[in-house]
Amino acid sequence: MIINSAAHTMIPRRNVYRGHTSVRRKVQLALPGGRLLWLGAAKALVSVLFVSAVATSFLNSSAARLGDEIGAMEVAKADLVASNHQLSSQNEKLFSSDTIKSMAGEQLAIYQAIPGQHRTFRESSGMFY
Repeated sequence: MIINSAAHTMIPRRNVYRGHTSVRRKVQLALPGGRLLWLGAAKALVSVLFVSAVATSFLNSSAARLGDEIGAMEVAKADLVASNHQLSSQNEKLFSSDTIKSMAGEQLAIYQAIPGQHRTFRESSGMFY
């Protein structure tokens, strides 16, 4: 039930589009090779772009991981170089003539003679000097 009588003019009584025929727009720019060719080319381009984006992200993550591993190896190398330097200085200290003399005196009771403490034997004369 319609209370407002003016509302009847607002409601269409029939389908106004029934008598119209569909009008196609003229194609103004024809693509060489046809629409299907360009649709396939667009799909291929989107596929290539997707694959390249995935490959780029994979390579970037691999490069970041390798950079972290290289940094860790450089730290380990620096530690090894410092340890090698410390061991070589310790080796030089242990094999120095002063250390060998002191260790021989402490452990084996072998001492180097001071001048005037020893005598030499000369065969030509058969005597000690």
